[in-house]
Amino acid sequence: MNYLLSLRLITLASKDLIYYKLIT
Repeated sequence: MNYLLSLRLITLASKDLIYYKLIT
């Protein structure tokens, strides 16, 4: 369960990073 949660967090973080790179 903890692994799945961390994976979800990493996915969200990377998605946020891509979005940030898109606006900049």
